[in-house]
Amino acid sequence: MPETAEAFDCRSLYVPMRDGVRLAVSVLMPAGFTGKRPALAVFTRYGRATRAGILAIPFSESLAFMREGFVVVSVDVRGTGASFGRRLVEKGREEIRDYGEIFDWIVAQPWSDGRIVSTGVSYLGNACEAALINNHPALVAVAPRFTDFDLYEHLLFPGGMPDVAFALAWAEMTATLDRGETLEVSASDREAAERSKIAAAAVDGDDGTLFRAAIAEHGNQNGLAERFARIVFRDDGGKPAANGDRAVDLCDAAAEIVAGARPAFHWASWLDAGTAAGVLARFHTLDMPMRIKIGAWNHGAMQDASPYTPVDTPPVPDRPSQIREIAAFFHARLAGEPLPARKSIEYFTLGAGCWRATQVWPPVGLAVRDWYFDAEDCLSDAPGATGHDSYHVDFAASSGKANRWTTQLGRDVDYRDRRAADAVLKTYTSAPLSGALEITGTPLATLQVASNRTDGNFIVYLAEVAPNGRVTYLTEGGLRALHRAVSDAPARYVRPGPNRSFLRADATPLVPGEFATLCFPLLPLSVVIKAGHRLRVSLAGADDGIFERLPPEGDADWTIARGAGQISFVRLPCAPWTP
Repeated sequence: MPETAEAFDCRSLYVPMRDGVRLAVSVLMPAGFTGKRPALAVFTRYGRATRAGILAIPFSESLAFMREGFVVVSVDVRGTGASFGRRLVEKGREEIRDYGEIFDWIVAQPWSDGRIVSTGVSYLGNACEAALINNHPALVAVAPRFTDFDLYEHLLFPGGMPDVAFALAWAEMTATLDRGETLEVSASDREAAERSKIAAAAVDGDDGTLFRAAIAEHGNQNGLAERFARIVFRDDGGKPAANGDRAVDLCDAAAEIVAGARPAFHWASWLDAGTAAGVLARFHTLDMPMRIKIGAWNHGAMQDASPYTPVDTPPVPDRPSQIREIAAFFHARLAGEPLPARKSIEYFTLGAGCWRATQVWPPVGLAVRDWYFDAEDCLSDAPGATGHDSYHVDFAASSGKANRWTTQLGRDVDYRDRRAADAVLKTYTSAPLSGALEITGTPLATLQVASNRTDGNFIVYLAEVAPNGRVTYLTEGGLRALHRAVSDAPARYVRPGPNRSFLRADATPLVPGEFATLCFPLLPLSVVIKAGHRLRVSLAGADDGIFERLPPEGDADWTIARGAGQISFVRLPCAPWTP
């Protein structure tokens, strides 16, 4: 069916909330539809799916879901788009209450059969999962995709390292949207652009008056860049806003999510920030029915991001197939069918190019194997002689500008041959593998290291080195040394590695020249390394343009201890590969 104006009806209106704030809502259904259907609700920070928006893009998820039997309800969350209200926190308690009131409105509509599902990517996925907190009787199932279970550790401050690449760009983008400035135009074109912008965002019947009033009410509300710059510790960002509203991190609302549990279909990627770590944390922590799918995609699964395929390779499954799979999940739940297993994971293994399934994690048959830093830059399967290596931190070191930390800005992932990148890092490389090796799970790095500074980013990359010298990125992990203290307090959720609070009270600077043990997880993965290829571990103190430079100025010099006395190593969950 062609995506034409005749194929669908898209109507929009304002729906008032309990405090009088009016939210802009678009309703998409087949042209001339007069029956009843379940609703698919989407809550967005980036502009709801209007008729103009649907017709302007090559592939519309909203239209695809409509064709799968849903009435699609798309909402500008308060303080964004054409909705009124001010936004003093992101995804606050007041916004989450709005989701429940929108559900109330949906079930009262003549086209509603009284049942609701919800999905979305990124912020939209976070929202559909947060909607479980309301425990609304009409909500049947959710499909959160590429979401941030722990916003601090899985995106903004992985290992406590400030992710300035994402945070500052997202702050600028959302501030621009909140001002209604969606286009860069010349003065002569400004009037036409303004009309176009209003037509694409305003509710039906609005000549622009209400849209302009909503934008004015948003005011200069954002300030995210300034707020991010003030955060070092987890508790720096947890304060309520001036109006008493408080942001909600999903990991902190775990008990409420479980109390409102509905079957959930989570999507994530081994190569998209910490989304895979987040779904695995849910798998171990949340007592609720869930199906998990982890692929090798960019953010949103619009690109095959595997470093073993060309950068422009289309995703598998493709986007229409993804929608059909999610719709099938919803229809089965709407029909009252239970999940085949209460919890299950379907995951893609890089290097082998295959999908596999499990109901336990890590999968059965894997064992941990330690790989030790050794003399002459070797990575060995047993501790070598005691010794020390030096590394002068290169603050221009970079993982590129199209990586797992930038893809959440709508970019592809492109980890090409890392030979040049590794040349400025401290590397340890194994002998060629005698047989193919599978690594599936979460690697753990332990560094015995001394620095001449009191703080710094300590980053570990895991890579494969082919016989021709090509270096293929596999995963990474890091720790800001200030956060190295291990906490005795109960963990917020189940996760691998030492329990760290990242709280101000637990700050532990390095003592210059004194060795410290830094133990931290790398991000999870599933990969097969071919026989004859080698493993490589690379150490970095910077990822230029991605993480904030620490220290802000001056040099940093490390001494890495290795051998039987002070062991530095990586622990890999692995097993011989048998196809």
